[in-house]
Amino acid sequence: MSTTDGKVARRQDTLWSGGGSVDRQMLAYTVADDRELDARLIRWDILGSLGHLQGLGVRPGERREWVKALRAALAAHLAGRLPIGAEHEDVHSAVEFWLTRRFGDVGLGIHAGRSRNDQVATDLRLYLRDAVLGLQAQALDTADALARFAARHRTVVWPGYTHQRRAMPTSAG
Repeated sequence: MSTTDGKVARRQDTLWSGGGSVDRQMLAYTVADDRELDARLIRWDILGSLGHLQGLGVRPGERREWVKALRAALAAHLAGRLPIGAEHEDVHSAVEFWLTRRFGDVGLGIHAGRSRNDQVATDLRLYLRDAVLGLQAQALDTADALARFAARHRTVVWPGYTHQRRAMPTSAG
């Protein structure tokens, strides 16, 4: 197959290609480094799907299958065995295709009742919440280290300065 500019397009089955050919330059332009960025969201996409699953009206047996499949996906991701490849257009399709290959129809229904926009918003919210909590923990560690330093050096006298002029001495603590 060739494109209008003579460049050969390879067949790529994507969720939006309809099984047709996709021009490599167009794909590179539209996807670019999205996969690298999406790779940071895999854990959150899986955890968001687990949360979404709780609100779906599915039979208990089916719910157990989905939970088992999603937990396996999370374990695979944490072990580095659930990557986003060139065949995936985003994190959602990577997770869905991984699940479908291993668990059949469970993977096909995992995003039922959710728009892509909802999935993206959920993934980003969970990712950012984790990042903010990580920053908070680091800030608390820094404050704790400064408090320990102050307690350890409370009797060490330092010259005091105010507005670049000498002032009353103070302690290092």
